[in-house]
Amino acid sequence: MGFGQRKGARRHRVGAGVQCREPSSDQRLLLAHKALGPDASGGQDYLWSIYSLACGKSVAQVRMPTSAAPFAIWHSTLLYVSSPCLRRVNGDLIKEPLELRAVDLDTGDEVWKIALRDTTYHGPYPPRP
Repeated sequence: MGFGQRKGARRHRVGAGVQCREPSSDQRLLLAHKALGPDASGGQDYLWSIYSLACGKSVAQVRMPTSAAPFAIWHSTLLYVSSPCLRRVNGDLIKEPLELRAVDLDTGDEVWKIALRDTTYHGPYPPRP
């Protein structure tokens, strides 16, 4: 048994150029991503491929603006946490806060989003002794 493997654990092949990144919040799914190239605004787009850890089958694929994020799937809706960022839209910089977003997996369209309170400390740290 290799390092980090559990007895009885399965290996899943997901394809060339694909990186496995993040398990879902319920630990039943695995997110793998592949860089697709720049989107219309010049930012990087990724193809998220989501697999069942129980059987290895593909559950969903969707084009996303980030390589990975905490996520869950409820019915046919992908829920994920979008980190704060700056995006360029039509030449203007748009500041986006920490958000919980929902994407319809059937259409790939964002259904809703809601800002979350960012409790991360962003100030300076005290000097080291």
